[in-house]
Amino acid sequence: MIPQKNNLKAYYKLNGAKGGIIARGDGDSTFINTGISVDDTVIFEVRGKYNEISDDQRHGSLYENANNRFYFGIDSGEEWNVSWGNSGHIYGLGISDLSVHTFRLEASGFYIDESLIHDFSSNTFQATSQTIRIFTGLNSSNFSNFDLMYAKIWKSGELVYHYEPSISTDTNIVNGDAIIETDVEITRRDVKDFSGNGNHGTDRGATPVYIESQYGVQMQEFGNTTDVLCNGTETCDPNNGATYAIQVRVDEIVAGRTWFAKNSSSESSLVLDSSSGVIRVFGYAVSGGPKIINLNNTDDMIGQTVNFIITMSIDDLSLYINGEYYDSIDNGGAGWKFNDTIPYTIGSRYTSGHSGEPEGNVLIYDTILTPTEIKQLNTFMNTPPKEVDPTALVVDSDGTGSYISTGIVPSVDTDVELVISYNTDDPADERNGTASPYYWMGASGNGAFQYGFGTAYTSLEQVVKDRIYTLAIRADGIDSCDFLLDGEILGSRSGKTLSGSRTFNLFARDSTNLVNGKIHQCKIWQSGVLVRDMVPTTDGRFYDQVNGTYYSNDGTGTLVTKRIPYYDVNSLEFSTRDGVKDLSNKYTLTNNNAIIGNGMVFDGSSIISTNAPNKSVFTIASTINPNDLVGSQTVIAYNLTSTPQVRLEDGGKIKLLSSSTAAVGKSVSSIIAERLSRIVVTYSSEGELVFYINGVESGRSINLVTFASGDAMFIGSRNGIETFTGLIDNVEVYSEVKSADWVKQDYEKEVKYW
Repeated sequence: MIPQKNNLKAYYKLNGAKGGIIARGDGDSTFINTGISVDDTVIFEVRGKYNEISDDQRHGSLYENANNRFYFGIDSGEEWNVSWGNSGHIYGLGISDLSVHTFRLEASGFYIDESLIHDFSSNTFQATSQTIRIFTGLNSSNFSNFDLMYAKIWKSGELVYHYEPSISTDTNIVNGDAIIETDVEITRRDVKDFSGNGNHGTDRGATPVYIESQYGVQMQEFGNTTDVLCNGTETCDPNNGATYAIQVRVDEIVAGRTWFAKNSSSESSLVLDSSSGVIRVFGYAVSGGPKIINLNNTDDMIGQTVNFIITMSIDDLSLYINGEYYDSIDNGGAGWKFNDTIPYTIGSRYTSGHSGEPEGNVLIYDTILTPTEIKQLNTFMNTPPKEVDPTALVVDSDGTGSYISTGIVPSVDTDVELVISYNTDDPADERNGTASPYYWMGASGNGAFQYGFGTAYTSLEQVVKDRIYTLAIRADGIDSCDFLLDGEILGSRSGKTLSGSRTFNLFARDSTNLVNGKIHQCKIWQSGVLVRDMVPTTDGRFYDQVNGTYYSNDGTGTLVTKRIPYYDVNSLEFSTRDGVKDLSNKYTLTNNNAIIGNGMVFDGSSIISTNAPNKSVFTIASTINPNDLVGSQTVIAYNLTSTPQVRLEDGGKIKLLSSSTAAVGKSVSSIIAERLSRIVVTYSSEGELVFYINGVESGRSINLVTFASGDAMFIGSRNGIETFTGLIDNVEVYSEVKSADWVKQDYEKEVKYW
């Protein structure tokens, strides 16, 4: 996690492809032949943008006949178009544009940014020997003027092709080589400022080369004429306190090389360079000239990636190397020369002294980071970026006759966990399992959840369309079981026997009670041993990760694979960066006037979940940045007495309450106003309460209370009172107690959001 994100004013990632390398198709003759032939299991995904809106620009394959078309792009009417299998040419799918999109073509449909643009589930595809091409499709023309960020191809669920443009190597391929049919222009887009305070970077000079540091972080290698000009509107006046972090691979220590500078010549408030075999950091005092820290014994830095982190106040300048304090210099309180109209430069001293060496992350703060925060920043700078798959596969049944046998005959020592969503509200008699033995789970005739174990079942809460549920039967191996919905026990049965020889089925109870819905995953245990871990493939089947077997449709009807936004089956996650959104796709949210920004800004406002999960064992986590620590400020609260509530009280301590006044416990340490913090509260069935602040435990106690079920959950207020003032983001609620290791990783993962 980046320390002091709210004070981060500039963040330049000079890190190769993930920082902005693209391959450009010229729209004339350029294309890449992937060498991957097309069948009905292929998923073809590219990310990038068109540079012009003109007729017939496509990506895809040539075709042999009308049954194996495979392409997408812009049609003659300057709208999106697509074709798959025997679909014919599908035109008029919406006005095309020049924005960056993720395009994906597969058997289930054509998607743009995860939105289904056209459904192909009723079409068929005849396999072809023709191969997929980037920048062209349909025939030998239809070339695209397109900036490509990456291309991926899956076949039968396996990633078989992955291309990311690179300056140093043209391809990065899984299973095969790309064939560059004509010269593809590899270029770097404008340098981006990732701080959230604007995009002020401009790459000047020759096309840069990218190398990898010893930590796996890509870096930009500067030439004799290249640098990055940072025309930031942020001032970061060192006289008011500032921190500068510059990552450099030190190839040589020779005179005249500048890695970072603010302003030029004698107006420089800060310079990091080398001179006569010495690395120097210096600033120009208002009186007294340059104040210089010379680094001695730097031979061991040659060939190494070094993080120089510099703090400046009106009185002094301090240098940290790789997170450790090195030295300080006092300017006698005279202050530093500063001109906020002249930009920063990376890789030179404005127009001279080009470094010719690789540089990586560069971050600028308008505050002085603490030594602890500097260590955290050093770790962050050496951490490669993480990639997260934004989608998940599901198998979808239309409820007309499809089902899949798991091959497992359930007994009193069988446990089953099923992740499922239904395609309609209040589905009637849609079940998974078998009637002989009597072991199943799903929906009743009135659309409520039911389960069967032996000869009895019960009706539970109503099913809601498209919400993702985790259903589970946990048996004791003798004659009893619990039924769990999203980790909560909602029913139990005892004194039951099971007899019969039929298998537990997905999408049906035997071959009846057919399910119109989506299954995300199924796990089955026998006598405590995992015997099935079934996940969707791209062709409407399931693959068992335990025995390596594929399971296909045993009935009639149609099963198709679809993609949905990525979710965590155990979590409720409210994301507020781009609006009010529940990333688990389970709950309905209403925004009551909170301001959307980098997170949600609250001032007497709140977000309301009208169908919040019931929690008695839980982990609650949130990122917060309060404006002040005055009074009681609610982060999360349920709307009934004796329900969990997390608040800031007592000058910044985190408190868990079971009502408006009944405290269960509070943290030992306090958070700081106007500073971003990650808070986590866990509560177990034994009453053990643990608080964490920024990944570190901050208090533990035992206080066993009974929490009631809440009918709604509020973020930022307790039903309109005890309101929070400041920023709240990434609220997560789990039906389990997360470990200290998880909390630490959760704290670190916040890097990807900020």
